[in-house]
Amino acid sequence: VHQDRMGEGGSHMQQLLRTVKDIYVAVGQNSLHVYENELEVPLLAATEEFTKLAAENWLNSSNCPEYLIKVRTQLRAENTRIDQYLHEESRNKLLKVCEKQLIGVHLERILGMPGSGCKWLLENDRESDL
Repeated sequence: VHQDRMGEGGSHMQQLLRTVKDIYVAVGQNSLHVYENELEVPLLAATEEFTKLAAENWLNSSNCPEYLIKVRTQLRAENTRIDQYLHEESRNKLLKVCEKQLIGVHLERILGMPGSGCKWLLENDRESDL
């Protein structure tokens, strides 16, 4: 999944991951227990670390509108990733981790970014930049 997030691996990697998911579900006799323990739990931990680092990098190099665009792009990519090769049951869990690390942890910082934070944009009639 990390390779996919980094734009590496291509469609053959997605097919491989889809097959791995299907195997875990089959091994669990159509229960998600094996899938959750062997794939989902490590995936959520890796996602938390990835989005934590991404948020720090993006916040240090972007203004508020740029950061929000990067967050929106990442959330869309995670949704696509789920559609392509993860189990639908992972959607809410994965997005919750992403939203927490990309928005929740940094909410005050995002709101208060000097000259471009959400609060500043609203106070200066710059809703289009949100």
